[in-house]
Amino acid sequence: MLGNSFFAESKDRKEVMVSWKHVFLLNFDMEPHFIVYIGSHAGMADLLHDFKTSETEVMLYTQAKQMYVVITAVYVTGSESKYQEIITVKT
Repeated sequence: MLGNSFFAESKDRKEVMVSWKHVFLLNFDMEPHFIVYIGSHAGMADLLHDFKTSETEVMLYTQAKQMYVVITAVYVTGSESKYQEIITVKT
């Protein structure tokens, strides 16, 4: 991991661009994919989004002002790294 934070920026009242491209030290030759869980409270009692992707940026339809994020980067070899943080959506 690079030590940088997950980033979320509101594009309008219903869309938020989220990015974790600077969170993990990635080797794209190892075909990483990401398992992403986003809730608005720690503990994921209110899971807003959960998905698997090979992208490091996605647009979400949400009005959350704060997000609890858990992202697992998984390589084709089976090795993985997990990141979690509570972040505030930038407006």
